[in-house]
Amino acid sequence: MCAASVAIVGAGIAGLACAKELQTAGLSVQVFEKSRGLGGRSATRFASLSKFDHGAQFFTARSKNFLDWVDAGLQMGLIASWQPRLRYEREAPQWYVGVPGMSSLARVFQLDELVQREALVLQIERIETPGQMPWRLTYEKNQQLQVATFDFVILAIPGPQAAQLLQKSIANQPTLDGALTALLQKLSCKTMLPCWAIWFETNRDLLGDTKYDVWQIPEDLENNQIRWIAKNNSKPFREDKSSLDSWVVQASPEWSLEHLAEDPLVIKRELLSAFAKVTGLEIDLLRLERESFIQRWRYARVVPQDPTAEVSYYLEHIGLGVCGDYFSASRIENAYLSGIHVTKQLLSNT
Repeated sequence: MCAASVAIVGAGIAGLACAKELQTAGLSVQVFEKSRGLGGRSATRFASLSKFDHGAQFFTARSKNFLDWVDAGLQMGLIASWQPRLRYEREAPQWYVGVPGMSSLARVFQLDELVQREALVLQIERIETPGQMPWRLTYEKNQQLQVATFDFVILAIPGPQAAQLLQKSIANQPTLDGALTALLQKLSCKTMLPCWAIWFETNRDLLGDTKYDVWQIPEDLENNQIRWIAKNNSKPFREDKSSLDSWVVQASPEWSLEHLAEDPLVIKRELLSAFAKVTGLEIDLLRLERESFIQRWRYARVVPQDPTAEVSYYLEHIGLGVCGDYFSASRIENAYLSGIHVTKQLLSNT
């Protein structure tokens, strides 16, 4: 008898955690990821001579399940602890990062062979034909539409994107209305705010060193533009012998939302000016406007943060699950635990 098949849409930490658990349980798993890279916001860019973690900056670990995964990553040399010099001291658990970049976290799962990269899922349909797998996915890969069928589907993508796919399913198959409407109502309670991020290099020989590696700026300070500044080369295994410092600056969610549709050049100018003010570095604004890089993370932070909320949803009567960090709090651990949770629900009803 063939193993039950599961399609997972999204190869972020939640989707990969789900895929690993299902693979271990003996199910047939295929992951669809619209991007080239894996790990979602656990992302790293290489530019010039430096590495830049332009998404998730670090993570902490509290639960035993997640600590076990972190220990595996430490043993594999893909995770290391990070103790930066903090501008705003606060009591917090040990900070961890992926090495040599945050994108290395995806490699801890060892699932490359299960992932269809650059495969954008356009539609999911419920098939009511006896003898056929009940779920059909239509996706675009290599500029061609392709179709695949599965027994179960897990959506491990941001809530608004999951809602869009589900709304298409209802529009095309009214019989799913009752099953999915309640799920859509739950997803509508989850608001995800954006984040503008820029990254660039400065010359330490010209500007001097800074006293701190990280400015994790509290929300109650007057500066509402920037929430995070990090000297990325202060992280383990980012060091080099040059005099270059690599910087990542992330705007606050509220400011990012207010300037969501702003010209990226204007965003660069605003954030570079704020960076200079916060750090005291006399940077060449015009040069860095040209040489810096920018990304708008459309779905970066869930509000309100609720660690006590449900961590995933699963509709056992149709074999459809939804998971992601946005169910409770925007943390890598929450994403991991959400993926594990939806897997347990699926397996207990298989």
